[in-house]
Amino acid sequence: METCGLICVSRDYEKFLMRCSYCPTDVEVAQWQEFVLHIRNVHSKVRSMEDDFEPVGENSTESGHVDPPEEKPQAEESIFQQDESADGACVQLHIDAVRSSTNETEESDVSLVTDEEESVQDEDPSEPALDDANLKTTPTYKFHPSFFRRDHRTIKFIEIYKEHPCLWNPAHSDYKEPKKCKEALKRMAIDLEATVSVFLNEMALKLAIKKVHMQFNTVHKRVVSGKQKPQSLAFSIYKLCCFLNASNDEEGATNNEKIKLDFSKKNKLTTDLIEMYANFPQLYDSNHKEFSNMSSRKQAYESMAAEISVPNVDINSDDIFRAIQNLRQWYYKNTKHAIYAGSTAEKFYLEVCRFMPAKMYKQRLVCEFCHQITSSDHVLQSHIFKAHNIGELPFKCTLCDRSFVGRCELANHIQRVHIGKTHKCTHCERSFAVMSDLQLHIRTHTGHKPYVCEHCGKAFRLRSQMTLHVTAIHTKIRAFKCTMCPKDFVKKVDLSDHIKGHLNIRDKICSVCGKGFTSCHALIRHRQIHSEVKKFVCKLCDSRFSQFVGLNTHMKRTHNILRNNSQKGKDAVDAEN
Repeated sequence: METCGLICVSRDYEKFLMRCSYCPTDVEVAQWQEFVLHIRNVHSKVRSMEDDFEPVGENSTESGHVDPPEEKPQAEESIFQQDESADGACVQLHIDAVRSSTNETEESDVSLVTDEEESVQDEDPSEPALDDANLKTTPTYKFHPSFFRRDHRTIKFIEIYKEHPCLWNPAHSDYKEPKKCKEALKRMAIDLEATVSVFLNEMALKLAIKKVHMQFNTVHKRVVSGKQKPQSLAFSIYKLCCFLNASNDEEGATNNEKIKLDFSKKNKLTTDLIEMYANFPQLYDSNHKEFSNMSSRKQAYESMAAEISVPNVDINSDDIFRAIQNLRQWYYKNTKHAIYAGSTAEKFYLEVCRFMPAKMYKQRLVCEFCHQITSSDHVLQSHIFKAHNIGELPFKCTLCDRSFVGRCELANHIQRVHIGKTHKCTHCERSFAVMSDLQLHIRTHTGHKPYVCEHCGKAFRLRSQMTLHVTAIHTKIRAFKCTMCPKDFVKKVDLSDHIKGHLNIRDKICSVCGKGFTSCHALIRHRQIHSEVKKFVCKLCDSRFSQFVGLNTHMKRTHNILRNNSQKGKDAVDAEN
């Protein structure tokens, strides 16, 4: 018995192919007799041929030399010239779950690749491009492109990526245009499947592209600093990616950094920041009595912000915090992986930073009130505000008085409140302030509902809608109880609106008639009265109503039809969807 092929299936599970293990040949399952004849006539002695070729491959690997592509057709001819009259071997078609041939123990952080790791690739990489006849390999559903490992799929991936400039070229007219980029990603997935048998969905493809950019930027930095060896495999793949602009990703990551540290050469800004940082031991010495004192740490950041000088830039405490985090990251990375070549400035700054504790990149800041351990100043400040109602949240808006837990929340607030709606829908005239809101809105046009109830199979656009459906219809958990009456509610916002009714707080005002309401839903229902369109139609007669409550009253009085409580609950959830 021998394994001679794999069963491959299309994404829609409609097309099945038998794929030869020894050559790029696909045959439909209905034509299995032809596949068996192909194995008998072409590959009956393939095992003996592989045994003959294995020592050659090992010698070529040890010497760092790859056979030129011109010799491969001769090897294929030698296989075809085998005795066709040989007895056919008993053939078994192996059907199994397809695994990735890529080593899954790949580096988790490409920025920490050291000279020892790439010393394996020091031999002459020759030409990284391979013959297309050998690109089809065992199908894989996990693919991690690597600059530091020989894999023809990485080369093909880069070539295919280069053919779609809308994904990487800022000068292209369709750069980052959502529809064009989606089509380009789909085309890339099809090409990868056809050429190297790599099956990736859109998310996995985006992650692979991101990894290529990360590794390109890493090797680019090493090339600029003179630490990348020209004869290495990483450098040869780096040259293939010359169409990528390393500064694009770096600028995107650092254009918000007002204090840009440069360790490749001695400069006043970097030196001054390190000297100032050394004068505030409560920021780095865990044995200092004020190490976990939030007010002392905040005062230290503010003092540094007042002392440091950057031309034409206003520096605040958050800018100092981010610059110190970049300094700590650089220092602990380079003390873990020693600098071997060249840069006198880097060695100088390593000596200047010796006051920092060894192996302590992640700090352990302890809350003074409850002794909870946190990992950074912002996390500790947020914890003290939320748990003990002291101080304020770390990220404060400069245009209003609001503050937020993270930079992302602050950026969304600025975009929504102070900038406005800049993202326009291509299907309708609506526009949105945040791209994520636009993406959710587009689902109303496409009908895409990715969240499915496991109890009844109903689908929803949002996860929150599905959670509310499960709580209201299936589990019927009403966790929010009123302290003024026996009523309870599914959602917290419903409880808040209900309490407003107890307190007679009617802060939702109709702009037409001036009438006040306790909740947004009540105001929306009231506005239907002023609308000229009566969209609620009786199914038993021609009566039309501007409000659903009018239709409900009509059904009760005219047709003597009542709704039960479960139907009311379903209608309430469906109305929110």
